[in-house]
Amino acid sequence: MGETTCVVNDLVEEAFGQEAETGEEPQGGDAAELGAHQRANHRRKVGLPVIFKIILEDGKIFDRGKAVLRNISSSGALMEDLELDRDAIPASPFKISFKVIEGIYEGIEALCEPIRYIFRPRTGLGLRFEMLSVQV
Repeated sequence: MGETTCVVNDLVEEAFGQEAETGEEPQGGDAAELGAHQRANHRRKVGLPVIFKIILEDGKIFDRGKAVLRNISSSGALMEDLELDRDAIPASPFKISFKVIEGIYEGIEALCEPIRYIFRPRTGLGLRFEMLSVQV
C-alpha cells in the first residue's frame, strides 16, 4: 500500500471512524479463486450532505445538484439521493466534483470518477476518488 493511500486511510479513519463495512466473504473457498467481489478498502457509514457538479470531458458543467454521501473509504464513496437541476445524467464520460456542505467536515472536496450506477432503491453513484482537498 502506497504512502498516499496510508495517509488517506488514516484521515478517513480519524474523520469517519465508525464501523467498517466490507465485502462479503464467499462461502467455501478463496475469494480470488472464486472471482468474488472484494473491497480494496473498508467503507465507513456516513450521512454527509454534499453539493456536486457533473463535469463533461471538455470541462463544461452538465448539471448541478445535491446528494448525501452514504459511505466513504480511502478510495471512494457512495453518493445517493441525487437531486439534479436537469434531472439527467450524461451518456458520455463525465466526472463528479462534490463538496461537503454541513457539519464538522464542511469544506472537504473531491473530484471523482463514477464507477457504478445505482437506480434502486435510491438513485446513486459509486465514486472513485481522483483528488481530495480540504479547505482550512
